[in-house]
Amino acid sequence: MYPFELISQTNGIIVDKSFLPNNFNFTSQSRKKNKSVSIDFNAIGFIHNYEISPNPDDFYIENFNQLKSQKVFTDPISQLFEYFLYQTSANKTIIDGRRIYDLYAENIKGKTFDEITSLNFKGETSGLKITFPFYLSLWKDSKNDKNNIEYVIIYYSEFKNTNIPVQIVLKTKRAKIFMNLSSYNII
Repeated sequence: MYPFELISQTNGIIVDKSFLPNNFNFTSQSRKKNKSVSIDFNAIGFIHNYEISPNPDDFYIENFNQLKSQKVFTDPISQLFEYFLYQTSANKTIIDGRRIYDLYAENIKGKTFDEITSLNFKGETSGLKITFPFYLSLWKDSKNDKNNIEYVIIYYSEFKNTNIPVQIVLKTKRAKIFMNLSSYNII
């Protein structure tokens, strides 16, 4: 596979089962590139400040500056957690600093796990399938930057009155990746 390290952090508040981010930070490191993103949102979801490193070409930033004044945004962590914790959508366009996209979620049949040793989990889960009907890159010409993710499936169960993902299945055009939760901490 491709070795890299990725760290994402979102700070914000939850109001009436809606995640409202104040800021989103993202750093990634690979053999070839280091990238960082910092995005600040206002209370409605408009972007009022951002830093992207390395800087995208001016053409893409001009397009983004036009788009950011027309759309209400959220970050990928807030939207994803809002989907599987509350089964609601913020109806906002998602920005991760490199891409802008929309998610569509539908409930699907859950899965029975015989055992996930690291969680000491055995039993039934609920399922959520996420697809991406809108996708726009901030870094590349859209002809050369396709969304390779076909779908994401989240199998989740209730732990301490909170839905927690037990397994996430990521299906790309090239691979199907299964990620099992190894631990969690509810604060």
